[in-house]
Amino acid sequence: MEHPINNNDQSSQSGGVKKIRWGILGTGKIANKFASEFSHTASAELAAVASRDLERARSFAAAHQISKAYGSYEELLNQEDIDIVYIGLVNSAHYPVTRQALLSGKPVLCEKPFTLHVEQTQELIQLARQKNLFLMEGLWTRTFPVINRVKEIVSSQKYGKATLAQMDFGFIGNLDPKGRLMNPELGGGALYDVGIYPLTTAQHFL
Repeated sequence: MEHPINNNDQSSQSGGVKKIRWGILGTGKIANKFASEFSHTASAELAAVASRDLERARSFAAAHQISKAYGSYEELLNQEDIDIVYIGLVNSAHYPVTRQALLSGKPVLCEKPFTLHVEQTQELIQLARQKNLFLMEGLWTRTFPVINRVKEIVSSQKYGKATLAQMDFGFIGNLDPKGRLMNPELGGGALYDVGIYPLTTAQHFL
């Protein structure tokens, strides 16, 4: 069931070009950060948000001027006017919800880590290829211009062949053992939550 937040639905046109209509699955900290960046683009708009808690979805929608809120992920995924979805859920939910989105015919941008097991990643990639759908892991450091520049230098072997990469990445967070950062049942822990940054960067360079 659809739950409009206001009667002034955002325009889907920008200078005669159709805007990309995004749906967001999740209403947590990372989803809020993602939503806040839409004020910097004229080629896309936030069209809907979904949460397992309808009131949280409504509150999120009101904060980010999103016209529609849903109380389940399925409701949003069934909307034909959503062009792509962003999945900003706890790590353990990435695989099942991404799979559900692809089966619903939606292109997906999923927060890191993409999945918790390589077999799950392989399955999702195969599914996206079968359905000819865009599928991408949201890894913000991968888009830094400096990363691409270092990649060019390493690939050129201007200073010799790179055989070792040493990296550090960390932050001070909430150490609640039941919270998403620490709870292994939610895909928490240093390796899953932040280890992906040095691992993927090393893989990219080497």
